[in-house]
Amino acid sequence: MNLKSENLETSTKNFSSGFKWNIFGSSFYEGLKILHQLFLIKILEQLSYGLMGSIFSIIYLTVYLTDTGLTYTLPTFFNIFTDSKANFKNIFLKKYFSPQILLITASSILVTYIYSISFLNSTYSPFLYTIPLTIFFESIRIFLRRFLHTAFKSKEVVISESIQTPLYILAVWIPYLFFKFPMTLNLIFIPHLIDSIVGTIVLTAMIQKYYTGLSNTKESCPTNLWPRIFKARLFNYSINISKQFFTGNFLTPFFAAQFGLKDAGIFNLVNHLAESIKSIMKSTTIFSGNALLVKFKTGTIKAKRFAFDLLNKKLNLIIYPVVIFIFTNYQLISSLQESQNITQATFAMGLLFILLTLADYFFIIYDQFYIIEEQSGKLFLFKVLEFLLFYTLIISNNIT
Repeated sequence: MNLKSENLETSTKNFSSGFKWNIFGSSFYEGLKILHQLFLIKILEQLSYGLMGSIFSIIYLTVYLTDTGLTYTLPTFFNIFTDSKANFKNIFLKKYFSPQILLITASSILVTYIYSISFLNSTYSPFLYTIPLTIFFESIRIFLRRFLHTAFKSKEVVISESIQTPLYILAVWIPYLFFKFPMTLNLIFIPHLIDSIVGTIVLTAMIQKYYTGLSNTKESCPTNLWPRIFKARLFNYSINISKQFFTGNFLTPFFAAQFGLKDAGIFNLVNHLAESIKSIMKSTTIFSGNALLVKFKTGTIKAKRFAFDLLNKKLNLIIYPVVIFIFTNYQLISSLQESQNITQATFAMGLLFILLTLADYFFIIYDQFYIIEEQSGKLFLFKVLEFLLFYTLIISNNIT
């Protein structure tokens, strides 16, 4: 069924609104998080800061590895899940989302056990229960957030998180500054856990409100839906799982295990700089972009091309200024990297790490389009070919 012109205009307006809200929101709370990290690295002991970064990285690495394609596949079948209240309850909640709860629970317990025998340090470690509970609630929170962004509810999400992020940071610093609490990992992780729980409850309430606006028609499930979902999740997970081993979530605890917690702390700060830039691009282009492509999935080729061109323009607004800034200041960055000042050296490393991570975002819209159009298999083959070419290049250089 073709999209009517008024629906096309409405979807475009919703996308533009979501894009602006995501630009504001992500820039605001990512900026606050960077300031938070800069103050923490000044106050905490190096070992304590390194352990904090390693724990957070382990938590979020577990969250993304446990996802098993659930979040990435959501936009592909979003229109079916939200076609009616019956579809939402019986297909989305009961069969698509609920089984994931068991996997999240098992993973959080397993990872906490591994941490307890690998990193546990009675002097610096937070209460052990904060780790599995944070994994559990952050896994659900991230998924619910993606659902609402796909439903063009970015404004509500951004307002909520723009309130919660400062409250979390205040919950850490007010006890330290005004009540003379020592800056321990418990003072960092317990408020973070509370923030995760509250955030999950708020997002759940938003989805409940969205559910009440769905139609009351009978359940409508395509006969081949679950094979399609399984295939999509398999390819989407295969495509994205390898990326996790080149992120700070994997590299920070790896640094801690190989070189010690002090070096891991420095890399953690670098990773926060890079992840903040990536988060801004993800929340604007991917979150808003998925919602737009989902609306146009059943539209004409002309409408899809329009959406694709619009997304490219928005991506260019974000990614190219960063790339141009780094390239035009490469000499300054190089000199800072050799500086003995830890802040300057970290800033330089962060910019270079950002440049490397940005490379993956040049083609992110193509990835989104293939995923939503249920062509993940072709995308997977392309990624395999990309890896083989890269591996061949490395081997040939080693031989010569």
